[in-house]
Amino acid sequence: AGIGRRPLVGFGEVGIDVYVDKVNSNVNKVVEELINDKLDKISLDEACGGGGNCH
Repeated sequence: AGIGRRPLVGFGEVGIDVYVDKVNSNVNKVVEELINDKLDKISLDEACGGGGNCH
């Protein structure tokens, strides 16, 4: 799963950072990583560009 470029840009425009965890799929682990500042912000290069090939 991912996020499209347009929504990612929209979040950025209103000051919301979007993070990605490429290792954990368990929500509790992801939240723990976020709290411990171990996640990276997702970049525009990582966002889906449409066409359904990014999942």
